Amino acid sequence: MYKFIIAGGSGFIGKHISDAIEKRGGNVTILTRRVDPSLPFKQIPWDPSQESGNGNGIDIQGFDAVVNLSGASIAKRWTKRHKKEMENSRIDSTLKIVDMINGAERKPRFFISASAIGYYGNSENEKFDESSGPGNDFLSNLAREWEGAARRVNKDVRLIIPRFGVVLGKDGGALPQLMRAVNQRVSFNLKGRNSWKSWVHIDDLVSSLFFLMDIDYAGVYNCVAPNPV
Repeated sequence: MYKFIIAGGSGFIGKHISDAIEKRGGNVTILTRRVDPSLPFKQIPWDPSQESGNGNGIDIQGFDAVVNLSGASIAKRWTKRHKKEMENSRIDSTLKIVDMINGAERKPRFFISASAIGYYGNSENEKFDESSGPGNDFLSNLAREWEGAARRVNKDVRLIIPRFGVVLGKDGGALPQLMRAVNQRVSFNLKGRNSWKSWVHIDDLVSSLFFLMDIDYAGVYNCVAPNPV
């Protein structure tokens, strides 16, 4: 099985992907801003905001796959400062990862760089697929630039760009936030304007990524459940 290096691997999605890789006999190394002693994976401290050039001198020789999950949470108040952090943590981090890959003498077989269905913008009745164009709001522009950074990778490296829906799981993702809102009796309207949300369970997301890897898929793929809520 492959050797993986995962940027942002200490988050909710990264932990599930890492567990699944090791259960399949693979090997995981995580790039993270803060080392978490509780994680059973090798971790390398990496803060792309503090580095320039070829990604802190991290050597990716010998890795079969690079997975990029970097990105500050969007579930915070969108101050000007946080919006800038959302941009830098995705676009700048991706560019530095791409520099690492392109600068390696022996490049990985494939590069998975996460994106989001926010790429399409909001609509109450329009259906989107992978061929649909981007929207024109902040999240759409962010996703478009995020993907653009990933596309700079060497053409010999198979590039997979999964566009994630809202990720749900009992131990993390968006579900705990929704449950807190319910428990605190915060009012929210699931059928209001622009309220349809495409979602995906974390187990299905992980299975989708393995499917894309196993069939030698390249390009953009929407990782969502069939029906929004």
